[in-house]
Order: sequence, then C-alpha cells, then structure tokens
Amino acid sequence: METTVAQELINRKKESGTYLAPQLKLSPDLVRLRNEPSYAKSVNKLMRKYPTFNDFAIANTPLRQFSLCQDPEQCIYGDSPCLRLLDVTYGRFASAIWLVPQIADISVCCGLKEDASEAQIKLVATAIASKYKYLKTDEVMLFLFNFKAGFYERFYSYFDPQTIIKSMSSFLQERTNIIEEHDREMRRIKAEYEKNQLQLPKK
Repeated sequence: METTVAQELINRKKESGTYLAPQLKLSPDLVRLRNEPSYAKSVNKLMRKYPTFNDFAIANTPLRQFSLCQDPEQCIYGDSPCLRLLDVTYGRFASAIWLVPQIADISVCCGLKEDASEAQIKLVATAIASKYKYLKTDEVMLFLFNFKAGFYERFYSYFDPQTIIKSMSSFLQERTNIIEEHDREMRRIKAEYEKNQLQLPKK
C-alpha cells in the first residue's frame, strides 16, 4: 500500500470524520483473476451487495465489531468476503486500505500515550492483508475486537505493531478450536441421523 494512500485516508478522517478511499484501479492481472470461474461468482455476489469499495467500507466500520463478537462461529462460517476477495473485486491494496481505520481504532481504544503513526498503521494493515488474506473480514474484525478487549497480548503505553501480529497466533488457535468443535458437532448430527434412519421400520 502506497504511503500516500494511507496518509490520504488519515487526512480525510481528520477533515470529515470518516475514512473513504481514493478510487481504486484493477490491474490487468486482477481483471483476469476476477473473471476466472473460481472467483467470478464470489466477485459478482460481493458487487451486488456492495457496488463500490467505499460501499463496503462504510458498511464495515469498526463499529460492527461490537455485534460480530457475539457470535464467533458466524464470523467463521458467514458469507463475509475474505481479504483476498476484496483485492480481486475492488483493486490492489483494497484489503489493506480497508484495514487502515480498523487498525487506527485500536490506537484510540487502548488508551495509549501516543496515537499510532501512519507508518505503524500501514505496517500492520499490510502485514495482515498479505499474510492472512484467507481470513474473512468478519474474522479480522472479531480478532481486532478481542485484541482491544484485552484477550491477547497488550501494549505497554505505546503502539507496537509486533504486539498485534503476535496476538494473531492466539486468535488463529481459537479459530481452529471453533472449526474442530463445529466439525465434531456436524459428525455427531450425521451419525445420529444415520442411526435414526436405520431404526425406521421398513415399509
């Protein structure tokens, strides 16, 4: 993500109270990728719901984190797009740009002595967008809510990007536990169904 993009987002927040991204452009590679069968259906579905990147960003601000934290399983199995799909749909760096206000909100909520710098926000946003592109946006917001709530590692007076990135491992373990529990429950339900079917009287 170019520094000028991150700075523009931060400046817009200061001036208007909201983050809106500059117009994003699709590279030829992304145009080709979004037309592939593996992405085309998901891209079309996302664009029907959110025609532009700003439509998505406005509907998915840090305020949504408060409702998402009530149902972690829904965050994992719901239909929110993964970070990679944001890039394919809206343009290069779309996921990192979306993460800028999400990360900036941490600085506000954690009572730090100094606000996070542009470089720090850019680093965390880019790191998450590149390394965890398979995560859904609802999952990322759930992680950030849990971090602000103090469930993982904590800052010591100052914003530290490594503290957030290291905390992701704890979240991913929680995510794995939820998936494994869900799979066990699905197997139990299937086994119970098959058992009941065998016990039904034959006609």
